[in-house]
Amino acid sequence: MDWLANLKEFRRNSNETYRSLSEKTKIPQTTIEKLFSGRTADPKLGTIKLIVESMGYTVSQLLGDDKILKPAEEMMLEKYRRLDTPGRNIVNFVVAHEYDRVKEIENARPALLFSNIYYDFPVSAGTGEYMDVQNAKMIRTEEEPPDRTSFVLRVSGDSMEPEFFDHDLVYVKKCERVEIGEIGIFVCAGNVYMKQYTKKGLRSLNPRYNMIPPSPDMVCLGKVLGTVSGRFDIIG
Repeated sequence: MDWLANLKEFRRNSNETYRSLSEKTKIPQTTIEKLFSGRTADPKLGTIKLIVESMGYTVSQLLGDDKILKPAEEMMLEKYRRLDTPGRNIVNFVVAHEYDRVKEIENARPALLFSNIYYDFPVSAGTGEYMDVQNAKMIRTEEEPPDRTSFVLRVSGDSMEPEFFDHDLVYVKKCERVEIGEIGIFVCAGNVYMKQYTKKGLRSLNPRYNMIPPSPDMVCLGKVLGTVSGRFDIIG
């Protein structure tokens, strides 16, 4: 019982005795001793709350944020604990049935909601062939793409690690230039690259790769907006 370990730690930190806790909360000392020893099989939440707050702590700190009960949930729990075995069996059956029903509804909902043009990366040389929508597919993503996303590319290789990895999908905004320090998609000498734009040329984030120096034929195709996460589906 993690909460019981926390409860004991609270008592040590607050220097409270069973007697002092009893005086503060008006709860019988024997009840408190039994609770701290772990001999109380089904402790009441209200009792625990009184003891915890008398030591200067909260139920949130005792249980952790992911286990905090809302008032309505606390009321339901108190009522559930008062039920006999047949009553609890009925409640358990209803909860299990409703849980399965909600899960079926959630699974039936279309998870892939957002569509964009998708190109494999790297691709054939040449900006014309590269940007031809006849060579594109469609990608549907579960997450909403960043604002002004124009298309999605697949990364190939490790030159942009540790920020981008082989087979990552990235959102790209179509544009003719990017600012210094930004990641962009470039065509240079007939090859397509995803690199960081600098004054000295195109830089790989992986230090094992050399800088690509500027050249007159270098063309910017777009700015990388981020990585696709969550579920996606490629069509075509």
